[in-house]
Amino acid sequence: QVIAANHHGVWNETGATCAFQIAPFFHETWMFYGLCAGIALALVGGLVVWRVGELRKVHRLEQQAAITDERSRIARDLHDGLGADLSQLTLLADLATGEHARKLSSTSRQVTRDLRELIWLANPANDNADGLVSRACQTAEDLLRDARIQCHIDLPPRLPQHGLSLDQRRNLLLVVREAVNNIIKHAAATEVWLRAKGGEDRLQLAIEDNGRGFDPASIRPGTLGLASMRQRVESLGGSFTLESRPGAGTKIALELKLAPKR
Repeated sequence: QVIAANHHGVWNETGATCAFQIAPFFHETWMFYGLCAGIALALVGGLVVWRVGELRKVHRLEQQAAITDERSRIARDLHDGLGADLSQLTLLADLATGEHARKLSSTSRQVTRDLRELIWLANPANDNADGLVSRACQTAEDLLRDARIQCHIDLPPRLPQHGLSLDQRRNLLLVVREAVNNIIKHAAATEVWLRAKGGEDRLQLAIEDNGRGFDPASIRPGTLGLASMRQRVESLGGSFTLESRPGAGTKIALELKLAPKR
């Protein structure tokens, strides 16, 4: 409000007025205060969520470590206890004579082989592609040796060290065993080749024989053995292929995509 006087000294008692307002800076507004409060709450909430996630991760790792220790203990107990008893039973059966004794010997050997595979599956040290291929080769050699069929193993110098789950190892090993059993029962083969190849994210296995072969078109859809093998591989996200023709042997190949290294 302003008042003034003229040159005669007469004052304007009413005066003149002018209204104005000075706007605050942004950091002085309630909007800024609310924004700061929201950011602070978001940071605190994010920190809480991150911490809870870390605690859950630690808990999962502790559970996995406990499961791994328990699997190792079970594998040792099976090997040292039941494994030793079955080995002694097999030895006693071999010393016996007669048809029943030979049947007992064959059965005890099969049970011992099954137990060894169970111990291998239970052992966490074998949770990798290299261990799987080694065990698959051992299984094929054992089965083919008993059937007096020559077995050739073709492996690269190095195989992927990617981890495999228990379900992956079990299904792939069962596929190899089923394929070898089919060769023994139906192929009339004298030689078998087991080949493996591995890349950064792939594992390939192939089993080939020089047996009588067959026409794949003549196989009825859903034939238990082949259908089971295909289903096992495809359930793991892999691919299963079969190549055969009469008089030219049979080749079974499977490919599995490996998870990234951890």
